[in-house]
This record gives sequence, structure tokens and C-alpha cells, in this order.
Amino acid sequence: MWDGNRFEEALREFNLAIEADPEYYCAHLTRLEILIEEFGEYEETLELADELLHQGLDGRTEGEIFYLKAKSLFYLDDLEGALFLLRRAVQIQGEAAVYRGFEGQILLELGRIEEARRCLTRAAQLESDSAHTLYHLALIAEHDRDYAAAEDLFVQAENVQPELYPR
Repeated sequence: MWDGNRFEEALREFNLAIEADPEYYCAHLTRLEILIEEFGEYEETLELADELLHQGLDGRTEGEIFYLKAKSLFYLDDLEGALFLLRRAVQIQGEAAVYRGFEGQILLELGRIEEARRCLTRAAQLESDSAHTLYHLALIAEHDRDYAAAEDLFVQAENVQPELYPR
């Protein structure tokens, strides 16, 4: 349903799944992500995430919740808070391309270009075809006035996810 842009139905189904089995954490995580990405319910997401964190979860689930909380804080313009929570997710769950790519994006937003470059380069090493990472590496190349490299990276990002990264 979510993939078919039926967001309200998807959210309702995940709520029903959680009601049926409160320990089905995949449903909790997906519900949080839908609330962030499709409904912009950042405050609600933070509250629900905090409730989950009080349940003594396994490391993978806990790390993912910190990542989702970081996304909410990012959208609420609390970049330092988002960076802190994202780094907690990395400490708990270990290095992942999506975490390093998002860390690079936050650092870029904060104007910490060299740190952003290191994170995004690491993200690209972990997952070479992430449109998100390619796009943000292109922004760094553009900042460096390496317009040929920037154009190449923008094209690569568009080829991977044209709907999110059109040139």
C-alpha cells in the first residue's frame, strides 16, 4: 500500500498490526517512517519512538529508532540533535551506508564540508549506487567548483532515482 501511494491505508494497517502484536517492531518502525516521510508528523514520531525505547529493545531495533528520531529532528531543523542521535544509531547498530550518507547530509547542512566529504565518501564505499549519497557528493563537488565531477554525480543520482533527484 505504501509503495502504491496509499499512505493512509498503509498507516492504518500498520496500526492494526501493532494492535494485534505490540512486539512486532517491524510494524512500529515502518509506521514511524510513514509518519515522517508521508505525513510530516515529526513531534508524534519522537513521542512514539521514545515510548518504544523504554521497552528494552534489541540493538538493531534501537539503532533504527535513533535513526528515525534523527530524521524527525532534521526536519524540525535541530541539526545538532539529529547528528547526535544518528551517531548513537551508528554506535549501537554499526556502520551502515544509509547512516553515513545521512550523517554527511547533516554535516553538509551545518557547513562542515570536510567532515561531510569523509562521511559521504565512506557511504559511497559501503553502497556505491545510493542516489542520496551521490547527490550530496555532487553538492560537495559543486562547492569545490569541480563542476564536471558535480555534473557526473548529479547524472548518476538521477539515473538511480530520477523521481527524487532530477537534474
